[in-house]
Amino acid sequence: MSNLNDLEYNAEDNLITDDISGSSLNNKNNVLSENYQKKNLFTYLIVSILIGTSWSLAAVYTSDLEKTFSQPFFLTYFHAFSTMICCLILLLIYKAYYYHNNHGTINQQYNLIDTTTSSSNLQHFSKKGILRLLSLILLDFFSNFTFMYALTLTSASSALSIEQVTSLYIAILSFYYLKEYFNFMKVLGLILALLGSILVISSENSSHNTHKSPFLGDMLVLFIVSSCAAIYMFLFKLYYIQMNIQELLSFFIIKNLLISLILLPGFYICSLLSIETFIWPNNEDEYMNLLFISLCSAIFNISLNWSILKISPLHARLSILIGLPISYIMDLISVKDEEFNIYKLLALCVLLIGLLIHFLHE
Repeated sequence: MSNLNDLEYNAEDNLITDDISGSSLNNKNNVLSENYQKKNLFTYLIVSILIGTSWSLAAVYTSDLEKTFSQPFFLTYFHAFSTMICCLILLLIYKAYYYHNNHGTINQQYNLIDTTTSSSNLQHFSKKGILRLLSLILLDFFSNFTFMYALTLTSASSALSIEQVTSLYIAILSFYYLKEYFNFMKVLGLILALLGSILVISSENSSHNTHKSPFLGDMLVLFIVSSCAAIYMFLFKLYYIQMNIQELLSFFIIKNLLISLILLPGFYICSLLSIETFIWPNNEDEYMNLLFISLCSAIFNISLNWSILKISPLHARLSILIGLPISYIMDLISVKDEEFNIYKLLALCVLLIGLLIHFLHE
């Protein structure tokens, strides 16, 4: 009888031990989950700031360079070529350092950076993969070219304000095709961010639009530029959702190599049609500005597309808006006659509040 009681006591002790070990395991998993979320949130924040900062720096320095070196086609070509060179250098450094020290695996636990060989590597170079790449190249180039052309027809403030509709296009595509979840707070943040960005940009130039064809320029931005940019980001996520950082760098090398080869005859065509005559920069300052812009452009493109893959196209798009307050601060510091604009400051506050609400509810 005592043996039977001992067995019952032992069984109860085992159950208690199992409960304790189970609860400890659950607590450990909860801690790991919280650390994972904090690590992801911190990473997303850093990448978003990197996107906004690199975009604003490239825009400010490009605007400054075009005052003395106005060659849109050459700048477009040089950006593509220099991005290819930057990605090639980064890829070589990445492979040499991380493969030597970490045997090809970086932080696989959180899936933030993974250099393991993907089963989709060969698919990127199949016939279907090449067609996908060419479609993205055409969308990217057509969007950029149309936007540059639209700026000759309408004002920059008008074009940039209308171009914010890209985020709405992306939200619609993400909701219907990527099945991205939108709650009330995310939608509220999106609306506030877009409203704030439009108010900020419209405050840049409140005067009447005196360009030669404002309506045509605005319509090009609304229906061509914004839709092509949104479709590019949506398809990039759809096509390459499993792409790792090594493949991303390789993608940009191949993409910009093809763009450089395709656009190369454009120098002759532009010169033949008297659209643009190619000349090199005149002084050291222009060279340094050109190199700095190219570096910022490469950082922007890599971080933007990484954000598209690892977070969402809408998050990546909204991250660009962080560049608006950064640009405003740079203007206040660098431009001596820049006036303090309370209307613009309030618009920036609306923008930042919207971004904060949306990002915290990702």
